[in-house]
Amino acid sequence: MGLTPVIGFLDNEGLDVLAPTFDEIVDLLQNRVETTVMEEPLHISVTIEGETGRLSITLDDDMNVVGLDRQGPN
Repeated sequence: MGLTPVIGFLDNEGLDVLAPTFDEIVDLLQNRVETTVMEEPLHISVTIEGETGRLSITLDDDMNVVGLDRQGPN
């Protein structure tokens, strides 16, 4: 799995992932990202709220993608 779905989701939301503006990064991190940490086993879930959908990605302790949930337009 990899981070390709995240890049595609952000691109669909109008964010240029290769050259985002400072304001886009600040808006994304302050207003549109929620992070949850589960300790046993260690997993980190990051949910990105977009204008047209939501993407949740779960990483294990080696930063491998172990879960992906996309809601809204593909």
